[in-house]
Amino acid sequence: MELPEVENVLKTLPPALARRHIRQILIRFPERVFHCTPAALRRGLRGARLAGLGRRGKFLLFRLSNGQALVWHLGMSGRVAAGPSLSPRKHLLMAMKLDDGRFIKLYDARRFGRIGLADLRALPSHPFFRRLGPEYDDSQLTVRVLVQSTRRFRKKSVKEALLDQSFVAGLGNIYASEVLHDARIDPRRPVRSLSSMELRRLLASIRSVLDDAIACGGTSVRDYVDAGGRKGGYQHRLKVYRREGLACLRCGRKSGVVRSVQSGRSTFYCPRCQR
Repeated sequence: MELPEVENVLKTLPPALARRHIRQILIRFPERVFHCTPAALRRGLRGARLAGLGRRGKFLLFRLSNGQALVWHLGMSGRVAAGPSLSPRKHLLMAMKLDDGRFIKLYDARRFGRIGLADLRALPSHPFFRRLGPEYDDSQLTVRVLVQSTRRFRKKSVKEALLDQSFVAGLGNIYASEVLHDARIDPRRPVRSLSSMELRRLLASIRSVLDDAIACGGTSVRDYVDAGGRKGGYQHRLKVYRREGLACLRCGRKSGVVRSVQSGRSTFYCPRCQR
């Protein structure tokens, strides 16, 4: 699950949930609770009012009236639903019963997600967040900041840098390939070799691709649906991801998009466009 999908889960949760009190907490898989005990998580949630919803990188935040936040990294298959019962229970990771009788339910079929409790006043220092880079739309994320960031990566490729959450928060494998194609940058290039002009182009592509993906409701190539159970639409706009052997949609290269493996992850690119 990447930033556009988490953002759309956030946008499609019923706004009225943010005014309800939490009465009961069910944790079905306590091993997915990190940086606090399940008992501490229950104590932090029980009786608190949901004060708002938010996102940081790939993490969803349920802000509470007591100054805490329930933090959830949705992993590869996380899903949020709200309803009058706990059904369906299959893949149910955790649920919160509200004072109006509804439940907020967190599902995770593959159980790669992580749940925790964080103090909102010290959010940047929480283990989930202390290494996160800036948000893609942060006005303080500039070419100068990217130039400074590239110095930390030595011989790492630009694709590997994009997947490192300390570079820019929220990017994953799908959008890293799409961003680099949009920016016309070879994913195998050392990130430190990029010029200021190329980094400017890269930043513009990060913003345009993620904005477009959010507007399309995210990308549903596996399990993703938003909080209303709807699939995203950006999979119909992908230019290179999972298009190995198909003609490049920009230059028409007949021998097609190429797939390579970088740090165990598939990378898709056009050798003609991305030199």
